[in-house]
Amino acid sequence: MKNIVNETEFDVTSGEAYYLTITFGNGQDGDSSFRDVEGQYHTGSIINVKIGTGAKLVGTFILIGSLVTDTNPDTNKTSVSYYINGKEVETYNEDVEEDNSAIYYTTFIKFI
Repeated sequence: MKNIVNETEFDVTSGEAYYLTITFGNGQDGDSSFRDVEGQYHTGSIINVKIGTGAKLVGTFILIGSLVTDTNPDTNKTSVSYYINGKEVETYNEDVEEDNSAIYYTTFIKFI
C-alpha cells in the first residue's frame, strides 16, 4: 500500500469558525481521521466537522489520515479533496498499484 504525504496551507481569520469536509473521487470508498485543535478526534466520514476558530488555528496544523480503497472496477484512480468552509483547499490524486488495493493519504494543513 502506498502512503502519500502532502502539505498545504490555509489562511484563517481570527473571529471565524472553520469546518472541514473530506470527499473521495473516482467512485472509490474512503474514511479519514484527525484531531481538532480542541483535542477531539474525528473518524469516518468527515462532513462539515468543526476544526476550530481562526484565533486557535493560526500558527497550528491538523494532521489528517485518509485511507482510500479501490472499490470501482472501472478504474484504479483515487483522489481525496479537502474543503474548509466550502472552499477547496487541495485535491490529491494517485493510482493504486493493483485492483482492490488501497492508498493512505497523510495530509498536513497548516493554518496561517
